[in-house]
Amino acid sequence: MGLKDLIRFSIKNALRFRRNHLLTVLGIGIGIATAMTISLLTSLGGETLKREVDNLRYTDLAVYKSSYISGNSARMDESLSEQMLKAVDGISEAMPLTIEYGSYAINRQSGAIVVMGVSEAVERVFRFDLLHGRSFTQNEVQNKKKLAIIDQKMAISAYGRDNIVGKEILLRIGGQDCSFRIIGVASEMQSGLNQLSGGRIPAFVYIPYTAVNQLASTEGVSQIAVQCMEGQDFSAKKAEILQFFQRVDHTGDVFAVENLAEIGTHLSDATDLIVLILNGIGAIALFVAGFGVMNTMLLSVRERQREIGIYRSVGGTKKSIVGMFLLEAVFLCLVGGLWGACTGTAVCFAVSAWTGAVVSAGALIKYAALAEGVAVCCGVLFGAAPAAKAAYYDPIQSIRQDGL
Repeated sequence: MGLKDLIRFSIKNALRFRRNHLLTVLGIGIGIATAMTISLLTSLGGETLKREVDNLRYTDLAVYKSSYISGNSARMDESLSEQMLKAVDGISEAMPLTIEYGSYAINRQSGAIVVMGVSEAVERVFRFDLLHGRSFTQNEVQNKKKLAIIDQKMAISAYGRDNIVGKEILLRIGGQDCSFRIIGVASEMQSGLNQLSGGRIPAFVYIPYTAVNQLASTEGVSQIAVQCMEGQDFSAKKAEILQFFQRVDHTGDVFAVENLAEIGTHLSDATDLIVLILNGIGAIALFVAGFGVMNTMLLSVRERQREIGIYRSVGGTKKSIVGMFLLEAVFLCLVGGLWGACTGTAVCFAVSAWTGAVVSAGALIKYAALAEGVAVCCGVLFGAAPAAKAAYYDPIQSIRQDGL
């Protein structure tokens, strides 16, 4: 029997026993759809998380007093940033930074907000694009001007457009309310993380750190953001900065330097592990569906034992029987894989529409093709044992069987 005849005969048998095979097709389809959806969405989510974590890494190194981590109001003299910039080689910027949490109100919109007290070096240190307006000047920072740079999402939410330079925003910091004039609108730093978290991450606003201190009735800054020159070893700079503070500070306070790039690397590694675990769950679902294929094919072999015996008695070879049942299993898995790929694609589009995450057509085609390839492999892997069992039936004993 030629290959064309084997394929035609296998498809005919698969359709002839469609009541038994329907659940098998559904099972393999569910397994493929589950594996494809989990794999694609975890890959998309992992890439988005890595990208946004890298974007939120507002600078290379952050210097603060160790007691700041425990929640104590450990403040640093802002003049140390200028001294460090002159004393430590390989540093391009050292910006005083104060981070406070408060609330805002703008054009009948209100909510929680992260207030970043910065200097005129904010554009050179932070990783955002200024879409409209301008940044602060040194004179404005020194004179504690009530000016603000907000993010794009807040502007659109409040006014339906992103260019709202000249508008006012009311900030509440340390129990004090104060109106700030918006001089710039920046790109949203946490857009991808907001998609993944359902919009639960608060917005950011940037104002002069001197204005933050005035409202919060504090002095100094909570940390210093350090931007290194290109090609610098962050670990080496970290050691040099610690040595600098040990020389100039005589209060006995302990300083710490955080390598934010290193934190991003650790988070990326953790994300890769989560993606791997979730993909493993998808593979288990597909493996379980594969056993359903094997069970169905074994039942089919048992039902057609007499037919197999007659086929063998008229000259049918073991090889043709193996090929017939193997192709039948592959056909069932192909149909199930096609149904699963379509279902998985629909689910991915639905999740994309709900979260706002972008799923590229190229990625969908790649995963759909991979799903069909995996389906073929499942048919070969889980159809091999039933096919071998059918081929080694004794023809005489098989003909004597009355079937079920």
